[in-house]
Amino acid sequence: MRRVLMGCLVVALLAAGSAGGWLWWTRPATRSVPLPNELATKNGSYAQVHVSIEPVETTAGRLQVGPLRSERHEWIGTLLWRNNDGVQEPTELRLGETTHIDGLGTVTLLAVNPEPLIPNYNDGGWTYKVYIVLDPGVEEINR
Repeated sequence: MRRVLMGCLVVALLAAGSAGGWLWWTRPATRSVPLPNELATKNGSYAQVHVSIEPVETTAGRLQVGPLRSERHEWIGTLLWRNNDGVQEPTELRLGETTHIDGLGTVTLLAVNPEPLIPNYNDGGWTYKVYIVLDPGVEEINR
């Protein structure tokens, strides 16, 4: 009887450890990074991008939020740039990564707020904090 109980305890501990490891790997704890020093000297602006917030609109188009996922223990967010021609270009950024989007400027993903593991419609969900340095000639339209 003692061996059966020990076997059950070992199986329960292995299952709990495996579930905890899976959660740790797929739900990274790092959800924000500081602005890189080389961008801090540029004249950019911070923006929140979310489905319930008006998109960032410029004279060249609009920046909207796309899906968020984790891969290899890091967050990857998708930004959707729709230029005035109606062409939508998805851009994937790792947390802290900077990229240039033609017609918009340089965009850095600084923070993510993923949906909770157990759905709760009051918390979290696809919010990104980005830093945008607009291209010359592109102006943000006031909301």
